[in-house]
Amino acid sequence: RILPWKELVSPSLHHEMRTLPGNRSNGCSHLEDMYGVFGSVVTEPDRKPHYDPAFRVTSSIFPFGPRIVALGSGISSGTDRPVETTLFQLGTDKGKRPSYFQSPEPLTGSDTDLVQTPGKGKVVWTADWRDNVWFIFGDRPVRFRRSLQKSPLHTGVKGKTASGDFTVASIEHGVKPVSGRYEYLLRLDLKAADAPAEAEKLASRKPYTVLQQDDAAHVVRDHASGVTAAAVFQPVKNRNWGGVIAAADKPCYILFRNPAEKELILS
Repeated sequence: RILPWKELVSPSLHHEMRTLPGNRSNGCSHLEDMYGVFGSVVTEPDRKPHYDPAFRVTSSIFPFGPRIVALGSGISSGTDRPVETTLFQLGTDKGKRPSYFQSPEPLTGSDTDLVQTPGKGKVVWTADWRDNVWFIFGDRPVRFRRSLQKSPLHTGVKGKTASGDFTVASIEHGVKPVSGRYEYLLRLDLKAADAPAEAEKLASRKPYTVLQQDDAAHVVRDHASGVTAAAVFQPVKNRNWGGVIAAADKPCYILFRNPAEKELILS
């Protein structure tokens, strides 16, 4: 949730960590030191006004070598503050670090605020100065900003602020979303100059298939590696993930591949 600084206060005299959900399903796993899965269910305790007990998001990350798939589902909130998924936030080093949004032309100013919405036949992309490129799918607006940010000093001295130029890219879910979701692909092996052509290809064919994306499980099959990865948050049954997984009676994290259907490599 997006909150003003005056509301970002601890309800106690000491720092307080957010309460974990009761199902304790957060976790991760990996396969062959090249593929992985991370998952979490984020909730907030019923302690108003500092927390929003209606806030919830189920999220997962699937690294397949230089391709990282990220999914979100069940995004909900009960306050009047907008909710967003941050793709990245980086300092611009006084404009020396360019960033990109829907164009290979570098953006270097500090007064940019752009919005694009993906949809059928359209993939929105953005990139940072380190040649990390994000491709965003779905139907939620993607906002890109380069601006001067001000915040209270970390020392807590009243009235003192710090400032700096930052680039922020985010998926906007709006106010009080109900069962919101997101999907994006992060490429670690691509330059901004190649992103427009890649976005055009992704609009018709992705290098992976999302087999399930809901509060029970996030499951993705990577085409190039043949790896299927699953973050299971709740018991599931009557499934057919890659012809291997049919059910799970507890939260778990699974990765497997079945080369030529002659052997099963499982984690």
